[in-house]
Amino acid sequence: QASGGAGAMAAEGVIAKVVAAVNLAYTGEAHNRQARKDADNWLCEFRRQPEAWAVAGELLAQPDAGHILHFFAAQTLHTKLRHDFKELPEDQVLGLKQTLLAHLMKALASSDKPVVNKLRLALAAIAVQTNWHGFADDILSGAAAIAPDAGPGAAEMALLFVVEVIPDECRSERLNVPAPQRRAFLEALDGMAVKVFEFIARLSTSGDGATVQRLVNPMLRCLRAWVEHCAVPPTALVQSPLFYATFQALNGESGFEESFEEACDAAVGIMRKYDAAAPANAPVVQEMVPRIMALAPRLRVAKETDPDEFRGFVVLFTEMGEAFLDFLLSDRDVGQQAVFELLLECTSCDDPEVARIPLQFWYRMRMRISEFDHMTQDALMSAFGPVYKQLLRILLPLGRHSSDYNVDSFEVMREYVADALDDCCMMIGAQDVLDDICRALSGAMGLLLGLSPARQLEEWQATESCLFAITCIRNRISVRDSAVFGDLIFALPQLPPVDALRTSSYRIIGYFAAVFRSRGDLLEPCFQFLLAGLGNKGTSHDASHAIRDVCETNFRQLGEPVLGLFDSLGGAHLDSVDENAILQGLSAILCNLPVPRCDQFLQHMLAPSMANLALAAEGKGGADVAKELDKIAVFMKYTRPLEEHVEGLAPEHHPVVLALQRLWPVLAAVLARYPNKSSIVERACRIIKHAIRSAKRHITTDTLRFVTDEMVRFFDAAPQSAFLYVTSICVADYSGGERAAENAQIFCGALVRLSQRVSTILNTEASFDQHPDIVEEYSYLIARYLEVLPSVLAQSGFVPSVLAFAGQAMRVTQREAHTGVLFSLTIFLMLGVPPRDDKRPGGVGLKSNPLLRLSPEEQRMVIGTVQQALAEHGAALVAMLVRVLTSGMPFIGYEGERASPGTVIYGLLQCVPEAFQAWLMESLGSVPTQINENEDKQEFMVQLSKARGARDCTDAAYRLWRRAQNGHRRQAFQAGEEEARDDDSASLGLGLSLTLTITLPEPEPEPGIALGSASRPPTKERGPV
Repeated sequence: QASGGAGAMAAEGVIAKVVAAVNLAYTGEAHNRQARKDADNWLCEFRRQPEAWAVAGELLAQPDAGHILHFFAAQTLHTKLRHDFKELPEDQVLGLKQTLLAHLMKALASSDKPVVNKLRLALAAIAVQTNWHGFADDILSGAAAIAPDAGPGAAEMALLFVVEVIPDECRSERLNVPAPQRRAFLEALDGMAVKVFEFIARLSTSGDGATVQRLVNPMLRCLRAWVEHCAVPPTALVQSPLFYATFQALNGESGFEESFEEACDAAVGIMRKYDAAAPANAPVVQEMVPRIMALAPRLRVAKETDPDEFRGFVVLFTEMGEAFLDFLLSDRDVGQQAVFELLLECTSCDDPEVARIPLQFWYRMRMRISEFDHMTQDALMSAFGPVYKQLLRILLPLGRHSSDYNVDSFEVMREYVADALDDCCMMIGAQDVLDDICRALSGAMGLLLGLSPARQLEEWQATESCLFAITCIRNRISVRDSAVFGDLIFALPQLPPVDALRTSSYRIIGYFAAVFRSRGDLLEPCFQFLLAGLGNKGTSHDASHAIRDVCETNFRQLGEPVLGLFDSLGGAHLDSVDENAILQGLSAILCNLPVPRCDQFLQHMLAPSMANLALAAEGKGGADVAKELDKIAVFMKYTRPLEEHVEGLAPEHHPVVLALQRLWPVLAAVLARYPNKSSIVERACRIIKHAIRSAKRHITTDTLRFVTDEMVRFFDAAPQSAFLYVTSICVADYSGGERAAENAQIFCGALVRLSQRVSTILNTEASFDQHPDIVEEYSYLIARYLEVLPSVLAQSGFVPSVLAFAGQAMRVTQREAHTGVLFSLTIFLMLGVPPRDDKRPGGVGLKSNPLLRLSPEEQRMVIGTVQQALAEHGAALVAMLVRVLTSGMPFIGYEGERASPGTVIYGLLQCVPEAFQAWLMESLGSVPTQINENEDKQEFMVQLSKARGARDCTDAAYRLWRRAQNGHRRQAFQAGEEEARDDDSASLGLGLSLTLTITLPEPEPEPGIALGSASRPPTKERGPV
């Protein structure tokens, strides 16, 4: 009740606004997404307020409120009991239990399942929060007293619904309860599990047949839940009537006909919980296995009559095999063969959705065998290899095309079949698998080729599935058995022109292209066969990639004649991916040619693209600039002449160097034409990158200086991050060797000029988020310099600028850019600590610590420079780091990125532990307590003091960040409330004034209700609710 008339009116106003928000969020117009999102956000914030208890209670008490409002109210109470239980005055706990139980009975009577679920979870949460050990008796008696006219079994049903979810709720990480209290309640649940089973079993004898039948499903769900979450002794479990009721339902006995699904779930839960390898679980294994095996006749009947029940049995048998795998792999006869035969029968099902379920078992069995010692492995493979032989014969039909499959199901099924074929290779040997497939293929091809052409176009599926199977095991076999592959590849062009057949045939030719080294007579006809596939849209992709593989594998045999294919590609109408695959293959041919011929052909192949680009740079022609640049990039990447051809070659005569010289004016013109089109700039820079890497040592210092100067010039004219990336590649690839000192001077000059331009771009706080690509690539460029040129960078006096930039750049919110900043900072801090004896780089993706490549004198110089820079800029760096963690920015680096706040914090702890602690305390002190309370800050400091690595620091930073996020949400909600009070006409999204003093409505006392006086830890804060 509200305090006074004004309070009552205010309370009604709050409820009205909540009702409006719920209706908008749950039933608002679909096109008004933003309004619905705003309403939902507002409701989430409202749930965090103390007043939400009362509003939820009022809404549940209104019988005409409707399902949606009742659901929101039940959900709100569950959320409050999970997160804000300390807000609830102790004298209202008993009343809240009564209220929840009363509403649960009403929801059960109206069959409102979503509301029932939230209310029972709320009761489970309050049971844990209050150490309510007598919940079973209390709920049963209380429900009977609250709803005496609800009908037989109603109170029992309510009890079972709550009992089912208590163990899971107790283990939920979302339940905010002290760890000791949670552990104590879990131990109590373990101790009372047997009694709970006995209590539930008695319920089945307390009513007539119809009542008991309604209770079977909830009973079985309780069994599954308590077995999953509690420590039920194996002997006690198999003695429980609930255990045997599971098999009564699986056998379809009278009264259990509607409980098959729940019984399957319960049986699966039991098998997953009780490891067959543990001797203590022998009673469960000995009872479960024969009882499940006795269900085999029902499996076969269900296969013909009831697809859903058949699927349940398949799951059951598969789970039994996985759970009792060690039992099945024992060296004594325990009926394994019967189990394996049943699982093979399940695998041979026509329904792909069902057939792939037991394929998981065969994988797990193979993996378990691989964990034994070699002698045991050999014995097990010998014993169970025949089973996998049978599996292999089943897999081939499973991979067939069928009109019954939709595309997605078919592709998923083939992935499962491919994995199972790999399992067969491991168990019985790849050569045996190949022989069996080839025998099946020979028979299928014989039948296919004996049919009329018309029927061949209809009955090709068996042949294609065998071809597909061969492609699946390509990594397990070699082509040394040329007789097998030679005969196979010889026969492929004779198959009927069906796209699926041609696709698998082309893949086989590409995968096993090495066969042509010993069967050169097949190369010409097969190459023509592949060329024919380029004209068909359904096969062009696989044909082009097979041509690439054949060229890369047989470049010596093919030679110059195949290069004529280039001139005919224009009429093939291939997409860019397929055309580039062929160009990649032709590049392999170029690599084998003498340098003059390589240069001649390369010039010829680049000429059309260069001409088109030149026209595009002048604004003429209709060429696709991106596509032409991609073609050139393929040649630059894959044209790497053999060492025997370039040994002793003058740098200026290298084909790629010559090509780059010819290309440069065209690339410069394109970059001038499209200075702000990042997709074009990135492709042009990719060409330069590949050329630099392909020419290797033939890139001279003058060429390197020219390239870096041009990158600086381009970046100065049109700042695109790709120019920074190319510079980074140059630094990475050419910072060592005989010309290291000379190249280092080039790189340092480039860095200074690039940094000057970057400083003019990133000159405001907003500019970092406006140019995240530049922040990212410049950060990685700095990291590259720190990694390969630490001593040169230290001597240049540039180190303080590096730290100052990183400190400012941490404000960027884009994920990749922020990760780049943290990565550069992490490497920077690594250089401030003497390298460890184990030579590890500290877990940031480097192969070794950069300091290890330096002399002791250089190490001391670099470490000193980094320490000095930290002395000057460390306080500002830590202040920005704390700002990142507490300002509402997204948290970067928790999900496995290259760097995180934790790697930076750990680096600071290693570099300057005492100074870092002082800077951190000062920066945390400036964070308002409304965002992070002092307890949060103190906990953060304690966790860092115990950190043993970057992961511990990341976890600590993430906890501080999460609590800061909650603080910002609270602050935003309160700010919205203030704004709403200033403007009575404010929209719903501006917030509500919720500073009322309201108490939870309590129902009228019912005679005989006794829900127990729960022991409850005292609360520190107890405000009005």
